[in-house]
Amino acid sequence: LERCLNDHFSQPMAPATFNLRLAYLKGFFDFLTVPDGCREKPEYRGRIPVLQHNPLCGRPKRRTEGRIVRLPDETVRRLLALPDRTTFTGHRDWLLLLVQLDCAIRPSEALGLLPGDLDLDRHMLVVRASCAKTRAARTLPISEHTCRALRIWLAEREERKFPPSAPLFCSIDGSPISENTWYRRLCEYGEKLNIRIRPYDLRHYAAMAYYENTSHNVFRLQTL
Repeated sequence: LERCLNDHFSQPMAPATFNLRLAYLKGFFDFLTVPDGCREKPEYRGRIPVLQHNPLCGRPKRRTEGRIVRLPDETVRRLLALPDRTTFTGHRDWLLLLVQLDCAIRPSEALGLLPGDLDLDRHMLVVRASCAKTRAARTLPISEHTCRALRIWLAEREERKFPPSAPLFCSIDGSPISENTWYRRLCEYGEKLNIRIRPYDLRHYAAMAYYENTSHNVFRLQTL
């Protein structure tokens, strides 16, 4: 097994690809082993290990270069003009774009928001620990413009009688939309502009715009 893994990871691949494969396979081999001191834990009790140790334990990741996306302001304006806001899905897509561009929230976190996570009177939203990537809750400020748009959206949800448990940005039947669905929809919008754009690019744009409009205050950006 170790020989096969060495052959696999010696193949030419980008550092990001190498690190993804390493993480996935290491997690799988963790599942096949019972770590020292964990035999009495409920999730390991009674499990018979397939492997005595994880063959990827200690294998280092490769260094990757940072990726910064610079979207021109005019491109973002054209992007915001694309969704058909007379339809439910178009209105939802436009508002999802607006929220991501406003506060640099991660796509997965935005899709996990519930109506109860909004505090529009105080111009903020809460990313719950259960849907935060870092597993730590945090509060993000949002603009008055976005708050007005969210109030209209909440009124539309109320007319459609969506339950409070339905995600803030749900499908037309109230069910959650996946990250892959949002990725595909944004790619379709990008094709109309002849550019490649992904949901995470909106976070990059929001971060750079915030940085440039706060006298390059990197510490405020880091806190956000």
